[in-house]
Amino acid sequence: MKPIYYVIGGTTKILSFAMFVSMSAHGSSVVSQPEAVVAGIAAAIFPATGESWQPATIDESDQFLSAYIRASTRAWTPEDTEAFWAASVWTLAVDAKEAVASGSRPTLTEAEALERLSLAGA
Repeated sequence: MKPIYYVIGGTTKILSFAMFVSMSAHGSSVVSQPEAVVAGIAAAIFPATGESWQPATIDESDQFLSAYIRASTRAWTPEDTEAFWAASVWTLAVDAKEAVASGSRPTLTEAEALERLSLAGA
């Protein structure tokens, strides 16, 4: 998996997304992750904005993945797909932890987490 680079901060919130994973997030650190991981994070939270933080459903993430693969210039492997789904559940689990810590109700349900983990081959 070829890594792509993006900026992260205290929380990984994607502010801008284009089909070729043109992303930025508030923060001051630069990290490198495989393309499938960055796409999985983006697919989990691309519709979430502002006060009503509603991440993507599994169906929306799956549609995102399909569109991403169609737009990709390289072959997508089964391992890429597993990394994509693992990253999606990871970012939603981090958001759920932050929600609980701040006294809010998390948006990630146990059933959704288990389904995303299953799609990740876990």
